[in-house]
Amino acid sequence: AILPMPREHSGFAGSQGTNGTCKAQGFFLELGDTSIFYNMSLSIYYLLVIYFGWKDYQLKKAKIWFHALPLVTGLVLALAAIPYYGPQLIWCHIKAKTYSNTTMYYAIFELIPLMLCTVVATLSMIAIYCKVSRRLKASSRWSMTDNHRKVEREVARQAFLYLIGFYLSWAFFSLRQHC
Repeated sequence: AILPMPREHSGFAGSQGTNGTCKAQGFFLELGDTSIFYNMSLSIYYLLVIYFGWKDYQLKKAKIWFHALPLVTGLVLALAAIPYYGPQLIWCHIKAKTYSNTTMYYAIFELIPLMLCTVVATLSMIAIYCKVSRRLKASSRWSMTDNHRKVEREVARQAFLYLIGFYLSWAFFSLRQHC
């Protein structure tokens, strides 16, 4: 396999790259982080529909923002980090001349956006669960069945599964800096 790592910085057989190919790999790895912003958009979409009761015509007006903001944010972060991409153990990513600078740039371009998206997604799911729970409790006094607890558990399960998938995929992915 041919790796984009510069020969002089890698002990791996097959390292045939240059600083340019290393920066390109770092750019595309960072651009892949755009998906965290799409996850945040998705959680905001759910919040707008379920919690705030947005209708189709309102969502159609906001549709461009659900796509534009994640794409532009991901692209801007990937472009802004180009000066800081360099060889690491097995790939090229954010690496500065000193460990403290690498940590600072990693926080700016990786951890802070990831934490922001994680907090927004988590708070959105909590708000949705609370809203559904309140509505079910309010309507349960008019119901002849005890079905509201089953629905409430299902909403909690779906919110949990959405978040656990997000947490697990990004927890392992964010460890790449420390490998």
